[in-house]
Amino acid sequence: MEKVLKVALDAEQEAQNIIANAMKEKEICDQNIADADKIKDKYIEIAKKHVSDFESNEKTNTQKQCEQMDRQLEQNIQKLQELYTVHGQEWIDQMYSQITKKL
Repeated sequence: MEKVLKVALDAEQEAQNIIANAMKEKEICDQNIADADKIKDKYIEIAKKHVSDFESNEKTNTQKQCEQMDRQLEQNIQKLQELYTVHGQEWIDQMYSQITKKL
């Protein structure tokens, strides 16, 4: 009978050890999951910052390009006005002549 009790107590002790080890492993797994979530959140924040920086840089570059194009447009308008001032009457006379020839 003593042997049966000893075997039962040993089995109970082994079960307790298995449960304790399982609980420790669960705690380690839970901690690893928490660490992985922290790492994921960190990289998400880094990615958001990169996207924000990229967006800001692109807006700045686009604004600069628009300003450059506006300056070029103003220069082209000014050149066209200067050409019209010099050749405007000549152009009008040529158009009038071409139109009246066709009539």
